Amino acid sequence: MKEFKKNSLKHLWYWCYHGLGYPLNDNMHKSWSDALNTHQNVMIQGFRESYKSSMMLVGYATRDMYFRTNRRGLVYGHTKPQACAKLDRIVETCLNNELLSPLIPGGQRDRESKAELRKQGSYSINAVGIGSPARGEHPHWIIIDDPFEDKMRFSHQFIKDYFFKTVMNMRLEEPNCHTILIGTPQMKSDLLHDPRIIDNPDWKFLCYPAITDLKHKRVSWPEVWPYSRLIKRKAVIGDLEFEQEFQLNPMDSSTGQMFPSDLIQGKSLDYSLHYYSTFSKKKCIMAIDPSFGSTDNCVFIVGYIEKGILFIIHIDARSDIKGDPIKFLKRWEDKLYRFNIKMTYAEKNSLQSILKEVNKIEQPHRLINTTRDLKLDMFKETLVNRFERDTIKFPYMTKGDQIETNKILLELNNLGFDKNQKLKALHGKDDRAIALAILSHFAIKGFSYTGFFTGTESISSESRRKHILYSDAPEY
Repeated sequence: MKEFKKNSLKHLWYWCYHGLGYPLNDNMHKSWSDALNTHQNVMIQGFRESYKSSMMLVGYATRDMYFRTNRRGLVYGHTKPQACAKLDRIVETCLNNELLSPLIPGGQRDRESKAELRKQGSYSINAVGIGSPARGEHPHWIIIDDPFEDKMRFSHQFIKDYFFKTVMNMRLEEPNCHTILIGTPQMKSDLLHDPRIIDNPDWKFLCYPAITDLKHKRVSWPEVWPYSRLIKRKAVIGDLEFEQEFQLNPMDSSTGQMFPSDLIQGKSLDYSLHYYSTFSKKKCIMAIDPSFGSTDNCVFIVGYIEKGILFIIHIDARSDIKGDPIKFLKRWEDKLYRFNIKMTYAEKNSLQSILKEVNKIEQPHRLINTTRDLKLDMFKETLVNRFERDTIKFPYMTKGDQIETNKILLELNNLGFDKNQKLKALHGKDDRAIALAILSHFAIKGFSYTGFFTGTESISSESRRKHILYSDAPEY
């Protein structure tokens, strides 16, 4: 027992592995443990399900409770209920562990306060939410576990201000006292990327993405998350979520992105992708970004507007056309038949070689010259506006919906400005994003609805008239 106490107090990973039975990794988790021996301020960026909360929150708190007395700790969440849930996890771990169960008096938690855990020997842990007043608080340790959530009450700037002005002025400056910040970053301008932490020698900063070397298939935790399992997870949740949640690589406007992660919302669990129209009247509109390269996607996106909201109902982005314009035209006509399309908008640049064939299509269609100015107008003025006003929805009901929607959102997330201020894909392709922008931008024309723009004309209507190539209009 003496050896167990000595090793547990010296190494958190030893306590978590031998005392709590966690399946830890010799590299990643030991480095987290070692950081506590060299620094009183530790920040860890870890991928989802990497045991960062298990080890650095539950493990740290239970070890401190077991071996020490006359101390106090604070557990932070984005909100107080979120922090209370983290405290519940500590209590549950104690009650289900032979070593720790005697720490909870009477085998149950004090019911007077869900936000406080006490043990014999003047030891207490309190649950606190971001923004809570903290005058007079002087705990021995503070753990901030994932200070963000999907629908946050506070801005990222408020969280940073509160952390540096309030949290960092509370902890006692004594041996065995720590401030621990753990989480998965949400934006590249959030607290987990603040240079006052990352570039500060008083802090130990550790970052462990799931895949550390894509080329050689090296991973951070091969025993639990081998490369093959990670690739399967990526296929399930999509590229965007995987890049953010497992690779710790959120992309936002601070690095030139036009569509930051917190802007591109609109996932709906209320409907799924369609493969034919369920409308009795012509209500659907379609946008096409054609490409006849052997590896490029030819993208068809179908949507309709209802009460000012653009619903995306069909996404077809496959490379099986492979330079075959006849196959492309058949695919186009198939969509017209399936969805009873009212109007089609197609990007013109790739259609020069088959304009005669395109002009034979009897259904209404417009060919669009996506000039530099129009491209900026489509994305910056119209699509960003839709996201800000929550007037665009994407299907997210099934696994297939999620994969297709995430591909579009990832392309939007990757759009940004190069050194010449030209809007382009900073990573990968943008064919889905282009088709979506065309649909969003030109969908307003010919539809009667309210709630998106004020007045009868949108701010971009002149731009639309300028760039649509009517049969009797000059080409711009």
